[in-house]
Amino acid sequence: MRRAPEGRAGELEAEARRAAVLGLVAALEPIVAQLRELTSQIGGALRAHPDARIFAPLFRDRKTVVCPAQLIAELGDSRERYPNDAALAADAGMSPVAVESGKRRVATFRRACDKRLRDSVATLADSTRHWHPWAREVYWRARARGQDHPHAIRTLGRAWLRVLWRCWQDGVAYDPALHRNLQRLQLAGG
Repeated sequence: MRRAPEGRAGELEAEARRAAVLGLVAALEPIVAQLRELTSQIGGALRAHPDARIFAPLFRDRKTVVCPAQLIAELGDSRERYPNDAALAADAGMSPVAVESGKRRVATFRRACDKRLRDSVATLADSTRHWHPWAREVYWRARARGQDHPHAIRTLGRAWLRVLWRCWQDGVAYDPALHRNLQRLQLAGG
């Protein structure tokens, strides 16, 4: 920062800007403290929830609590709500909608869905594409087919929902040793 070019503001303007920044910092400190406290409470509630062991292993950082808690909250406790992974994917906005009119048939973005569930699945997909070999492969194959980033994230989210739904229905945590597509990828040297 010491090597950065010096500003051209006059002394009074620089002092006013400094005061504005210090005021913002003073206003943000209690908000940041409150966020820390809320995150701690969410973490405690997550650890106490019986489905936490299913969702938490999907995130690389074990301190991550907000997204797994949001997934649990959006899915709820009724496993009958989603009779199959396709129903879950449709509710999460991860599968397209077929629009047919006469001779025309196209797949479009699903707008009618649970937006919070879509956001949490997209967060899961986006975070795992950086560290999980199978997720990275699914994402880059989607990009190679010409999908833009949001579409590729939805494709990866749909793939994760197949895995997640099975884990959720069976009540077992995600285990990479049981993930057959990951095993195939590792055997192929990916």
